Amino acid sequence: MSAIKADILTFLEQNEILALSTTDGKHPYACNLHYSSDEEFNLYFMSNRRRQHVTNLSKDAEVAVCIYDPHAYDDKVVKWLQMRGVCKELNIEEDMDEIKKYYQKFEWKFSDENHEALQNVDFRVFFKITPKRIRMIDGKAWEYPREITLPEKVNQ
Repeated sequence: MSAIKADILTFLEQNEILALSTTDGKHPYACNLHYSSDEEFNLYFMSNRRRQHVTNLSKDAEVAVCIYDPHAYDDKVVKWLQMRGVCKELNIEEDMDEIKKYYQKFEWKFSDENHEALQNVDFRVFFKITPKRIRMIDGKAWEYPREITLPEKVNQ
């Protein structure tokens, strides 16, 4: 595995909040979401079906993502990652392994009073972001980011 790929996987594992950018075809929209990731740089998140980004994703699956490490950010050193890709809704029965990983990463987030709401399928929806291009900077702010382009996947 190349150094940049290993660095990206470590970065994704160490952080937990992404900024997601979607569009309704006319207007951009951005929101912050908790995420989990896998070894292929895919990101997973849960949301409410009534949210604007979920409505936008039903119209246009192309997304942009930004993640930064708030603990490694000062006036000289920054660590962030940008990603472009496609976002698709997961099937709860077929993709349960990834959904369980998300729950394990954010177990603290799901208090007892939230468990009942989480059992309501009409409330929650899970998504997978499959990246096409990833840019990462993990040094001086004036350095150009390292970048990888991922091959198109036949079955997303």
